[in-house]
Amino acid sequence: MKNYYKILGVLQEVSNEVIETAIDKRYNQWRQLVSHHDPKVVNEANQALQILEDIRMTLLDKDNRNKYDKTLASSEKIGGLGDPEVMLKEMMTGGKRLSSQTLMKNEERIDAWTCDGCEKVNPIGTQYCQECGKKIALPCPSCQTLSPIAKEFCPECGVNKEKIFDEHKNDFIKKLNDQISRIKNETNNFETGNYPEDIKQNNKKSIIYLISSITLAIGAIFFYYKENILISWFLVLPFGWLFGSFLGHIIFDKKNNTQRLESLKAELSKLENEKKIIHSTQYKEE
Repeated sequence: MKNYYKILGVLQEVSNEVIETAIDKRYNQWRQLVSHHDPKVVNEANQALQILEDIRMTLLDKDNRNKYDKTLASSEKIGGLGDPEVMLKEMMTGGKRLSSQTLMKNEERIDAWTCDGCEKVNPIGTQYCQECGKKIALPCPSCQTLSPIAKEFCPECGVNKEKIFDEHKNDFIKKLNDQISRIKNETNNFETGNYPEDIKQNNKKSIIYLISSITLAIGAIFFYYKENILISWFLVLPFGWLFGSFLGHIIFDKKNNTQRLESLKAELSKLENEKKIIHSTQYKEE
């Protein structure tokens, strides 16, 4: 049966004043959600408030509390002889038997998060079950507030968590597709020789270096045969510098272009793998 003392976080021996303070504290927390814009959140808050009212009528009344304590003690000793929980519900509702669906709703913990795997009761704010390690809570995709996975709506901002997650996922996949398309185009341009503007400018510089060095070489040869050795040597020096620059550009650009192409292919592979993972991810499996 439901242990009201555990719900309130108090010992069974405490005074009525302590119990009333604990009830009021939780009552105020849930009452703030009664005016929430989402009907499901409002319904959940009203159920929690009803449970707290039941606790108030039971534990703050001397006779009811004595009966409840005896029933609570019996439930810990008796097994298979009856359902003391149903007996207590009948006592609290004037002998009217509640449906199993109503009992399940009233039995929902409002002071803890229960693992649906091993049924371990964990403190509020626990993301992984302390007993089996199963994930029992996830942050809201909208406001990042941690709440139980089983709750459809965020208790903080009221959004449908799974719906918002899917919207964010679709937006992210769209951005990934744009990146993949851009990188594919750039990779294709590299492979077909349609280089970006910066590489084209480097190629123009290489051509200028080549033409200039050839011109100087022709001049040096011309003056050499004219037996003007001094001018010939003056032309050889810049020829050597320009031709060396040309070779340097050719070697460096080829190496740089190869590395850039490999980098693009690696980034493309990474983005495509990331897209597959994101596409198959569901909110509750995050």
